[in-house]
Amino acid sequence: MTQKLPPYITPSSRNSHRGRRRTRLRNIAGGLALILVAAGVIAWALLLPGGDRTAGLSTTSTTTALAHSGTSTTSTVRTTTTTTVPAPQVVHAYKAELSGQNLTPPVSTPATGTFTLDVMSDGSVHYALRVSLITDVFVARLRGGMAGAAGPVLLTVYGGPTKPGLFTGKLTQAAFTAAKLEGPLKGKPISDLEALIQAGSVYLNVGTKAHPKGEIRGQLE
Repeated sequence: MTQKLPPYITPSSRNSHRGRRRTRLRNIAGGLALILVAAGVIAWALLLPGGDRTAGLSTTSTTTALAHSGTSTTSTVRTTTTTTVPAPQVVHAYKAELSGQNLTPPVSTPATGTFTLDVMSDGSVHYALRVSLITDVFVARLRGGMAGAAGPVLLTVYGGPTKPGLFTGKLTQAAFTAAKLEGPLKGKPISDLEALIQAGSVYLNVGTKAHPKGEIRGQLE
């Protein structure tokens, strides 16, 4: 039996109504898809290495019109820019081998040491002092003077505390600028210290309780 339609609903009007409903559903589905895409882009940007912790964060907003809907949605995509500061490089490297035989007069001791001094591209100077088999060490200083001669203090690289008993290892490691220079180099640039080193006029002297004026020594070169 054929179902009879109300007089105000005809097959053509019913088809038109179904068409409009399908169009609205497509519009809603399209809008939801665009919103999901925008959310995915935002999540991807936030999960990038650095995330919100990276300096130089910039924000770009994009507006996408939903097809056939007459409405719009705005998604925010964050992009990051990073600024890399180059690490300072070693410009000049100097080294001194320390022993009791370099003292005047020589000191009989099993202690030895190695002192390194690096002038960096940013104007700072890094140094490290390693010693071996030294007893009750309490001070280490850079001094001005040729081999065999004593001279004034230019920089105190280790001023205590005393390492009691026998010690082997890294006694000190640090960095300094020209403002830390002492004696005749006070107020002078690092280049003046380098000029003395290159002339063979800078040595490192390490003092102990048994030899406070120096148990091991070495010229920088």
